[in-house]
Amino acid sequence: METLIQDLSRRLRRLEEDEDFVVGANGARIEPNAANFDDLQALKAENETLRRDFAKREKDLEAQLAKERYRIKHLVRALDDLDAKLNLAN
Repeated sequence: METLIQDLSRRLRRLEEDEDFVVGANGARIEPNAANFDDLQALKAENETLRRDFAKREKDLEAQLAKERYRIKHLVRALDDLDAKLNLAN
């Protein structure tokens, strides 16, 4: 997922750096052609969507990790209690 975002960012940067988006030699702004502009807008939208999806998945994974840590903590505590009871019985 992250490589896809990086790839889209690179493609977006290349479009933004396209000679159609810079000031011409005489100082006049060169307007982007329609095809490049549409591609740029589509890439920006796709990039933003992927960033939001990635952030949501990252948040979900962090929540899942917290639940697993909590579960492991209680399993370890239960094993310690069981070990203590077995040691008292012997």
